[in-house]
Amino acid sequence: CNNTGYKGRLAVCEGILMDETIENVVKENPSEREIKAASLHQKIIDMRQDGIIKILNGRTTLAELERVVDISTDIQSA
Repeated sequence: CNNTGYKGRLAVCEGILMDETIENVVKENPSEREIKAASLHQKIIDMRQDGIIKILNGRTTLAELERVVDISTDIQSA
């Protein structure tokens, strides 16, 4: 771990299911924010939420999550 406290890699992930709503938005050349807004009905966790779950499970730390993900973003406003 080179004295980092971490060994190996742990993915922080999010996914959006390609449904009719997302398909229609993608055809319009949308921004990331527009795609995210169109996917809210899917209630899929985002990278920030996935990272927080991994913190609560003891798999990473808040400092490490902050290093790789902007955790200041309001989930509902995306």
